[in-house]
Amino acid sequence: MTTTLEQIHTSSAAIRAKNPKPNFYFTRLGLPVSIELKWPFHLSTSGADFYILHGDMKLEADVKDGTPLHALLSVHLSQTVKEALPTLDRESCESLIINSLRKEVDVKQLEFLKTSKRQPIPVSSRFFNFKTGKFAYDAYPEEKIADFLMKKVFWLGYKMAGNTPAPIWIADPCDAEYLVTTIEKLIQAAQSLVRAGEVRLDGEFATATEALTFRAGQLVEEMKQAHRGLEAKHEFERA
Repeated sequence: MTTTLEQIHTSSAAIRAKNPKPNFYFTRLGLPVSIELKWPFHLSTSGADFYILHGDMKLEADVKDGTPLHALLSVHLSQTVKEALPTLDRESCESLIINSLRKEVDVKQLEFLKTSKRQPIPVSSRFFNFKTGKFAYDAYPEEKIADFLMKKVFWLGYKMAGNTPAPIWIADPCDAEYLVTTIEKLIQAAQSLVRAGEVRLDGEFATATEALTFRAGQLVEEMKQAHRGLEAKHEFERA
């Protein structure tokens, strides 16, 4: 029996729902974010040949006087990519959109603000591999996958869970696509964190250990440095 994108999405969404905050994600840049998208896509009313999806991405960390920072989004999906997708339904393209948004953070194109300025996010053929029908991005160094998962578990399964360790799904296909790796390698990386004493693993769910939460000060400072680098880039562009 053939497994469709809709079936994969439904299965993934059901497992991801077991996370403390299912709409929370971690970026390569080192920032914890939440992503809310207002489905479905609709054709641009301005006469442009693209489809629009609005949303909001929040930086889920107090980095500036406790004031929440966010980015209002206007995702612009090109006609070319639209024709390469089975449908524009959430089940067919959510991971493509989530990962495109994370990519915009990683390359410092998206800015987190206090204001409600809506930022256009293009999803065009340069973000899409037409041979595989998947998100196109440079592969994440294999030796860094464990560090990505460790910080994901810390932020999404500890800090964002009220400083109480909670299990986080570490075999998410959306992350595998984002890091250009496999589910098997995500699990192998998580097992290396078990050997290092930083997480406990129960099937495909990892929980932060006391050894990991003891490093909270260091990990929070690393996140703040990543955010300062993002802000510095935008401040330079405005100067």
